[in-house]
Amino acid sequence: MKLRVKPIYGWRWFDENTHSVTVPEPFQLEATITESGEPFRSALGFLDQPKHPLSGFWISLTQRHALSYNLLAYSLKPDAASIQAQPKITGFADVEIIA
Repeated sequence: MKLRVKPIYGWRWFDENTHSVTVPEPFQLEATITESGEPFRSALGFLDQPKHPLSGFWISLTQRHALSYNLLAYSLKPDAASIQAQPKITGFADVEIIA
């Protein structure tokens, strides 16, 4: 599924050391639903868009409200065994399914 992800300020964006980081620009993400829902409860995809600050990260989206999501960026692909892994960047995003 292809998503249009629009990062939003929310309660700020942080790196793994809880330092504030700039809200990234919007991007498109090819993602897999990891938990279904309306439209989905969680999804995961790898961002490969050179020059984007989140490029090279695995992006995890977990639903907060209708189309608002927590965004967690990981260096390595998160799975059930690594769910405790510390994300490199955290923030919030509005998400739209585009395909």
